[in-house]
Amino acid sequence: SNQLTNLLVVAELQQLINGRWTTLVTYRCFSADSCIIISETWDVERGYYYRVKNTTTAYAGSDSETLTATTGEWNFYVPGT
Repeated sequence: SNQLTNLLVVAELQQLINGRWTTLVTYRCFSADSCIIISETWDVERGYYYRVKNTTTAYAGSDSETLTATTGEWNFYVPGT
């Protein structure tokens, strides 16, 4: 089996607008490490639902595999004032 050589992690902060998830901010991290921690703070507009979509691609030599996940049921609502 091939050994892991790199990871590409793409985190997207998304806002629910008119029934569609729209990406507000994209954070990318490319690393040779097997563990990546993303710690970012973003300001958001009140009165909307938000979620984080994560796409991770693992590279092992010339092979790659991609996994996409979202916060799912943990979409969070930021109440208005």
